[in-house]
Amino acid sequence: MKVIIKDSFEEMSKTATEIFLGTLQQDKRVNISTTAGATPELMYKMIIDQLDDSKYDNVHYYTFDGSSEMGDNKRTIDHLNDALFDHINIDESNIHELRPDNIDEIQEILTNSGDLDLMVIGMGEDGHFCGNMPYATDFLKPIYTFSADKSMPWYDTILWMVNNEEENIPKKMVTMGAPTLMKAKHLVLIVNGEKKAEAVKKFMNSEVTIEFPASVLKLHPNFTVILDKDAANLL
Repeated sequence: MKVIIKDSFEEMSKTATEIFLGTLQQDKRVNISTTAGATPELMYKMIIDQLDDSKYDNVHYYTFDGSSEMGDNKRTIDHLNDALFDHINIDESNIHELRPDNIDEIQEILTNSGDLDLMVIGMGEDGHFCGNMPYATDFLKPIYTFSADKSMPWYDTILWMVNNEEENIPKKMVTMGAPTLMKAKHLVLIVNGEKKAEAVKKFMNSEVTIEFPASVLKLHPNFTVILDKDAANLL
């Protein structure tokens, strides 16, 4: 595990951008899965600026999780369209949305095209990554479905995602699991902000446990953690 600590969110984002853009420069098919949320927003702006109108027909993008319908609420693919895909020159056929109904298809595509070259993910304050949630994570399945159980400590987070409209909580959610991430040629975790400092400390010190799912990421053979100084201030 390589840990990179930068003085600012901007410098952290710049480092992640350089890794992302460097991965594109290959004379072969490139498979990338990347995160949604606030942490990668600046990275995406930098990527868009650098790509300009360049087109990389060899690059394919995969959402790392997904769900059945959520009413009018945005899913992972919608967030990524807004943040990145709608602003770069890319064919729609090069974007692969993971859904509960196409798990086998996505697994087959990845297996037949050499698995992921790069996966960029974030980490929640509770230690979740992608849709791998505390106490509900399955470390053995490459891709798996799960549901929002009211007994889980993260249920309110799912409820918040659908604007507290319980009827819009997806019946099924799906996520790439640890085995898919472990096959990625380069796994990058980006974390920023003081509110994540406690989670970063726990991540660094925790044994592998479903209570803190991100703990399993430390087993990856080519794993880079990029933090700003606020997220790293308890290390």
